[in-house]
Amino acid sequence: MLFCGIDDIKSGKIPSNRIGIIVGSAIEDYYLREKKKKNTLPFGYLAVIDAGFHDAGGAEYVTNNIYSNLTLVGEGFEQESLAIVTPKQWLYGQDLDVNILFLKESGNLDNLQVK
Repeated sequence: MLFCGIDDIKSGKIPSNRIGIIVGSAIEDYYLREKKKKNTLPFGYLAVIDAGFHDAGGAEYVTNNIYSNLTLVGEGFEQESLAIVTPKQWLYGQDLDVNILFLKESGNLDNLQVK
């Protein structure tokens, strides 16, 4: 079966029990919120899954450094969003949120995205 990207997951072309997701990640939260199915396998079980679901930066790192037999497919999505990975309940999370909001309201965040 040929997979082309996120639309194959959204349309159900790939059964949810054949998708690997990193447990405890923001990707897991997103997937479970969008699909509302919990019968997925952890991302580490690559021998028994057909597709993995990961953010672009992490997926590039994994395919380049850990699992070289993986292939990235599809286009990115939610590109108008900004995401910074931090531990859950991070001590500096609120400070980071406030500073990002300040950058956004001042227009400096848009300037950074253009660069």
